[in-house]
Amino acid sequence: MAPLRALLARSGMLAIPTESSYGLAVDPRSAVGVEAIYRVKSRERGKPLPVVAADLAQLAELGVDLEGEAIHRACRVWPAAFSVVVSIAQPLPASAGERTLAVRVPDHAELRTLLAMVGTALTATSANLSGEPPLLDPVQVAGLLAAEDAIAIDGGVLPGGAPSTLVKWAGTNWSVLREGRFSPSDVPTNRQGTGLAERRQRGGETMAIYGNLSGKSGVNAYELGPDFIRVEFKSGAIYLYTYESSGPANVEHMKDLAEKGRGLASFISQHPDVREGYVRP
Repeated sequence: MAPLRALLARSGMLAIPTESSYGLAVDPRSAVGVEAIYRVKSRERGKPLPVVAADLAQLAELGVDLEGEAIHRACRVWPAAFSVVVSIAQPLPASAGERTLAVRVPDHAELRTLLAMVGTALTATSANLSGEPPLLDPVQVAGLLAAEDAIAIDGGVLPGGAPSTLVKWAGTNWSVLREGRFSPSDVPTNRQGTGLAERRQRGGETMAIYGNLSGKSGVNAYELGPDFIRVEFKSGAIYLYTYESSGPANVEHMKDLAEKGRGLASFISQHPDVREGYVRP
């Protein structure tokens, strides 16, 4: 990964496989990198670039408001081909001077791994000349970038098809800015979604990986239900907390912390009624 990190640090470009086609990736904070994308694509300056991230922590590093309703709702379905326009603290080169940015945690395990290993979120605008179809073949992508300080990640020939859906939260519902692979109607309207991160089976239960924004949490994963939260700790132990065992207010607060990816382990350890309030087998 060192050559890729060095490339990004000097404002070079990656071509990365996404859910449908190859994307052009630079650090969203790099004005030089963003300008290179406009040049390669012959794209009109001033158009913002979408961004993909491995997790919420990478979005936080870009100044994304993790407390916004759009993020909370998107976290119930990410990773998904579902890009959401969210507020950011300060304009970035990738946001083209705006204080909003289209972001997603992609439904592509290899891409999420790559993002985690390079240590930063990246732009993911389609690899093509503006107005032409997105490139699916890594050989064609390498040709597009032949004159650039760039590396193409070979993900094979990609399937093509619709891009990610692009939406904005309009206060009571999603405003669809671009139709795509994911339907906004599939976003749960309550907390019975599985939350952010890679879904996996553990002991017959579907759990979501905890965001761990502090980087120090003892929580690995969680599952939300109408009247419970199930928490997997780093030790591998899984504990069930219900309205009956821990109290409705405590369980609802734990759900909030789980979705935000911060403070869950501390809350459990600091409140004896919660720490001892799990369901015994």
